[in-house]
Amino acid sequence: MASLRTIDADVITSVKGPAEQSCRPLVSSSVVTIALVSNRRLSVAMKKPAHRTSNATHAERVLEALRKAQRPISAYEIIASIRIDREMAPATVYRALDRLIRERHVHKLQSLNAYVSCRHNHCCDRPAFAICDRCGVVNEFSACGLGSLLDQSCQAKSFALDTVTIELHGTCHACQNRQEN
Repeated sequence: MASLRTIDADVITSVKGPAEQSCRPLVSSSVVTIALVSNRRLSVAMKKPAHRTSNATHAERVLEALRKAQRPISAYEIIASIRIDREMAPATVYRALDRLIRERHVHKLQSLNAYVSCRHNHCCDRPAFAICDRCGVVNEFSACGLGSLLDQSCQAKSFALDTVTIELHGTCHACQNRQEN
C-alpha cells in the first residue's frame, strides 16, 4: 500500500538511492505529491501552480497597454504599466511582443527602440511610420509602392530581404503650426 504525502518542492533537493548514491534533483519549485511505492521507487506527480496565466493572456495585456499608451513605448514602460495590475517578467513581455509582431498586431520602431499597436489595415506587407521628432506622435500608413521598389532593388542586387521598417522622421502638422505662431 502506498502512502501519499504532499510537501513543498523547495524542500526536496535530491533523492538518495538504496546504496546512498546521489540522484538528480527532482524539482525546483511547485507542489508535488510523492507516493512511496516501495523502499526503492518514488512516484512523483507535479501540480501546475494555480497562479499561472496563458501566453494569450500575457499578449492581450501587452496589447492593451500599448493601445492605452497612444504613443510608442519601450518594453520596460509596458512592464511598468502592467505592473499596476500584476507583476510580469521582462522575458514574458518580450515573448508576448514577439508573438504580437508575428501576428501583425504590433510594430517595433527600430529608431526609437519602442513599440506601437497597429492602427492601420495594411493593403500590403510594408507599413511605414511618420514620426514627429518634436511631440513624438506616430502616424502609420501603407507604403506599398515603396515596398515593391525595395523588393525590386534587392532582387537586382541578389539580396535576400528579411525585414523592412520604414520610419520617416520630421515634424507633424500640429508642431509646424505651433512653430509658425
